[in-house]
Amino acid sequence: MRGARRRWARHVSKLTANQHYVWQYHLRAWATPKKLWCKRHDQPEPFSTTPRNVASERYFYEFQELLPVDLAYIEQLIDRSGDTGLREANRGWVTFFQRTFVIRRALADRTIAVPLKAQLETELRNIERMLGETYHQGIEGRTVPLLDALRRQDASFHDDEGQCATFIQFLTLQYFRTAKLRNDMLAIANPLPHDMARTWPIEAFIYATNVGASLYRQRRSYRLLFLPNETDIPFITGDQPIINLIGIETEELDFYYPLSPKLAMIYTATPERYPGAGRPTSRFQVEHYNFRMFARSDAQIYGNDPAYLKAVAALPKSSDWSG
Repeated sequence: MRGARRRWARHVSKLTANQHYVWQYHLRAWATPKKLWCKRHDQPEPFSTTPRNVASERYFYEFQELLPVDLAYIEQLIDRSGDTGLREANRGWVTFFQRTFVIRRALADRTIAVPLKAQLETELRNIERMLGETYHQGIEGRTVPLLDALRRQDASFHDDEGQCATFIQFLTLQYFRTAKLRNDMLAIANPLPHDMARTWPIEAFIYATNVGASLYRQRRSYRLLFLPNETDIPFITGDQPIINLIGIETEELDFYYPLSPKLAMIYTATPERYPGAGRPTSRFQVEHYNFRMFARSDAQIYGNDPAYLKAVAALPKSSDWSG
């Protein structure tokens, strides 16, 4: 992981303001041919657009300098793990994403020509804005062949340790990287002195690393189940495209991930919970999973059928779905 961080740090150059928290390659499965339908919760009608224009925010992954109270909080969070290697890996995220601020403080004590100082400040600022985006792009690039295989209902890559690790890292990062998770965390009353707006961008990586390490240790128990859809109702996706079907009240994870309008998958260690997996899903099952996706969305859901998206979005969001 430390090697990966170093590699992607070297590739932070092109400044991209419109940063996605849902992978565009995932969304393209709903585009026919280049545009999908989006239903925003605050707008009455769905609209047609490209994957580039949804599930994104300006400099979404920008990192801020952590204050001592923020660092103390993150250190307590890291120390909750009894795994020495995991604690070291998570401290590496802090070092990695705070390095520019260390450099900036060091430069403040030096006499530097004004033009050069301005140039260095611009470069540091760009890195702070782009480092997270670039890292996610690297993971996504390695996941393309795995997602293509899943869309062919081929899960054989899961038996390869390296490909399995890539897949799990993608799953957990995609789960924690979204605006939905960030907004949920920021909405929680915080009695501690740290600022969640500053700490969350790094916390997301720490949580993803912890959950990913747990899943990788249990990988031989986990199965990829496919839900083929032969009904006239398409699977939809949303701005929280991976959801936990079990909920946060247990330590178990059953990740649901729609792959296209005609196929979805579940990643579970308890396949008996889903006895119909592998067989064509019923209309009731498709509706069930679509409602779960809508209920866990933040501001947008996506699909290839605008009338159906509008009908789903007209349902009341249930507070019971916590996954």
